[in-house]
Amino acid sequence: MSTALTLPNNFGAVSTLFQGQSDDNLSSGITGGFAVMSYKGKVWTIRAGGTELPLMREDGDGPRGSIEVVIVKSSPFISKVYYKNGYVPGSDEAPDCFSNNGTAPDPSIQAPQCDNCAACPMNAWGSRVNNQTGKQGKACADSKRLAIMPLEDLANKGKLGPMLLRVPAASLQDTKNYAHALKGYGYDYFTVGSRISFDAQEAFPKFIYNAIRPLSDQEAQLCLAWRNSPEVENILNAVETAPKPAAPATPFEQPPATTAPAQDGTIAAQIAALQAQLQAKAAQQAQPAAPPPPPPAPEKTAQQLEIERLQAALAAAQKPADPPPPPPAPEKTPQQLEIERLQAMVAAAQQPAPPPAPTKTPEQLQMEALQKQLAEMNAQKEAEAKAVAEKEAEKERKKAERAAKKAAEEAAKKAAEEANADPAPAPAAPSANDTLAALQAQLAALQGGQAAQAPQPTQQVLQGEVIPPAPAAENALSTASIEAKLAALMGKTA
Repeated sequence: MSTALTLPNNFGAVSTLFQGQSDDNLSSGITGGFAVMSYKGKVWTIRAGGTELPLMREDGDGPRGSIEVVIVKSSPFISKVYYKNGYVPGSDEAPDCFSNNGTAPDPSIQAPQCDNCAACPMNAWGSRVNNQTGKQGKACADSKRLAIMPLEDLANKGKLGPMLLRVPAASLQDTKNYAHALKGYGYDYFTVGSRISFDAQEAFPKFIYNAIRPLSDQEAQLCLAWRNSPEVENILNAVETAPKPAAPATPFEQPPATTAPAQDGTIAAQIAALQAQLQAKAAQQAQPAAPPPPPPAPEKTAQQLEIERLQAALAAAQKPADPPPPPPAPEKTPQQLEIERLQAMVAAAQQPAPPPAPTKTPEQLQMEALQKQLAEMNAQKEAEAKAVAEKEAEKERKKAERAAKKAAEEAAKKAAEEANADPAPAPAAPSANDTLAALQAQLAALQGGQAAQAPQPTQQVLQGEVIPPAPAAENALSTASIEAKLAALMGKTA
């Protein structure tokens, strides 16, 4: 059954009472399908309306190895998709769980695996093991949704609009590195044309990004319009559903019902061919019934016909004119591109150089030299003083060591002598002759009056008894005493 709307020729004009009234609520909230750029088997393929178009090389000899696109807008989130029994190529079944924001399952999921993605066991590393390679991974696959447009068809001549490109988990880090590298050169990812190809060293599709050229002003105007369009928002936020035959393409990388190989070279031409196929397919599926014959028009008076004519003219005059479509971006020749590149280099070379450092006067230079010389002399004096102090300290240390060593040696020698010496003999008693001689000398001193002038009074010994020197007042008594002792001694001696 056809969904096309056909109005009879005499349907009539809008009542003048509706002038200035407009309401789009009937279509708001209802989104249409969108094309998907897939890469199954490392073959770039456009899927739209149940039709699949592999992108071929310009010479027709095999599939294209890369695509030249503009990444119009990127989802800020990491999407997640989980198939309980694993994804089966060719299957039309919807995933058991998915999330467009990577935070929580989509509200449409009836049996979510977990309330939040971070704690989900299917999102943990090691929840899936490749049966062929034995490598671990996650059962819930990560990806990132991008809205892209062909670089040579930002004006949408192919009428296919922006397309969804799902970045696989293995290419997420490369995507991040590409965005940061462009940012380092002063470009955002949507301001340049990008070439996306596959890493030949990997068996699975892994993206490689390269920048082609900056967008022109006309292309930038078209890109900004697409970034704010509902079509792009639909691509980045559409609810994942299971694909159905002859229905608009879904965001899942699943094979559609039919395949239509492309024959032309450029992506824009192949998109136009795909659009023609979709239109032909829609015309074949649409079997509109023959419109009923219009009822016979009643005869109108001349006044009624004039009123209708004036009403139609007034409605046509009050109807706002459709804005002209944006002009297509002019294609630039290689010479123009080279001129633009050289102009950019010249502009960069003509940037004003930084101002030179202020020159110093001879007096300032001489003062700096003297200050430097003074600082060096002070440093040298400090070094010499430090060396002298260290030398004196070393002398004192050696002197102390020698003194300590000598003291230790003397102590050891004295200890050895005391240990080895014989006991000291008792002092021998003075002989009688010695005692007699001493007494005679003392007596002569006392008799001569010289006892008081002796510089060092001596102690005399008599028969082992110490006799202290007598004071001057007692000389007579002492003399008598000594004479008595002397006589006694002499008597004993005889």
